[in-house]
Amino acid sequence: MSDAVAAKPVQPVWRTVSAGLVGNVLEWYDFSVYGYLAGPIGAQFFPHEDPTTAQLFVFATFAIGFIARPIGGLVLGRLGDIVGRKALLTLSIVLMAASTLAMAALPTAATIGIAAPILMLLLRVIQGFSLGGEFTGSIVYTTEMAKRGRRGLISSSTAFGTSLGFVLGSGAVALSTWLLGNEIMHTWGWRVPLFASVIFAIFGWWVRQGVQEPEASSVSAHKRPPLLSALHTDLGAMLRLFGIIAVSNAALYFTVTAQVEAAKARNPDESAFIQGLATAGLFIVACSKVAGGWLSDILGRRKSAIAVTCLFLVALVPGHYAFADGRPLFFLAGLIIMGIPLAMHLGLQGALVVEMFPVASRVMSMSFSYSLTLALVGGTAPLMYTWLVTEHKLVWAPEVWLGFLGVVCLATLIPMKDVTDRELNV
Repeated sequence: MSDAVAAKPVQPVWRTVSAGLVGNVLEWYDFSVYGYLAGPIGAQFFPHEDPTTAQLFVFATFAIGFIARPIGGLVLGRLGDIVGRKALLTLSIVLMAASTLAMAALPTAATIGIAAPILMLLLRVIQGFSLGGEFTGSIVYTTEMAKRGRRGLISSSTAFGTSLGFVLGSGAVALSTWLLGNEIMHTWGWRVPLFASVIFAIFGWWVRQGVQEPEASSVSAHKRPPLLSALHTDLGAMLRLFGIIAVSNAALYFTVTAQVEAAKARNPDESAFIQGLATAGLFIVACSKVAGGWLSDILGRRKSAIAVTCLFLVALVPGHYAFADGRPLFFLAGLIIMGIPLAMHLGLQGALVVEMFPVASRVMSMSFSYSLTLALVGGTAPLMYTWLVTEHKLVWAPEVWLGFLGVVCLATLIPMKDVTDRELNV
């Protein structure tokens, strides 16, 4: 038996990276397309005389998708701990692909009345449920499969996948708008980017069928602690996770989703150009995530996280002025100024939070707490931005909120013991 185990082939790094990356490309492509098409979707599914009110309904539905994530984190995370990481990653990609394709084919309110927004809401719940296990499950998988000294770099592929999904989603919306025009995009053209997601779904299914289970999967399946006991034991790590990731995830949706829609609203004749600028800026941000993961392998997770959090707090003021200027090129500057330290934070935090949790309940506790944090501060960000800035003209409110969360992050990190390269099978 030991010879058979010793002869087991080592999984190529490209397959580990691809398994973590591809599902998140699909997941965040779908989520970003929904956010970038808030205007057309609002008009078709939440018709209202006031466009801002319709957009509020769309972003409220966006937030509800995040509220479903903690439930998905518990259910799918428990599956990942007991049955295996591979089963979790396969199921999550199937759920996301099916719900997105159904959304693309969904009749509008003009056709089926009140059933249209209800069904849209239900599909968003399914999307959120699948994301509750997908993102954190893939972070756990890539970190557990990576060699010591490379966990930050390898696990950053998952974070890179989210940005690549945003880039491709932004690019798909920009290309569709340029080819079809605003009028067609507001009638049926918004469906095109959603249907295109089937490409990622097919490729993701193929990649994940060939991956190996990490050794930690068999360890967690053997231990199987009771659900409530595991959550109680992991409470300290879950609270630290909230303190660490809240600022970066709230900032992600303020800058990537809400600010893009705000810039397009200020410059309606340049919507395609602004979406193109967002795509270019997001690609730079995506590469910064890999840099953040690499830096954490060199300096350690804790020191790197403190450094990039301070850098982000310094970038808040110039980034805000660039966004507030209103001109497209200043919008791009704001995205880069705030996006680079934000992306480095997101790139390094994957390995950091995985190393904080015990193997027996790692996927479930991490997925639940991560998803709950995103539901509280991430999914509500576009809604909060629209309500505070567009409705009540409180221009500085988002930056004050992000500054507060940044201080919370530093207060969590500074007294924390560094966990870089700890043993992951215990």
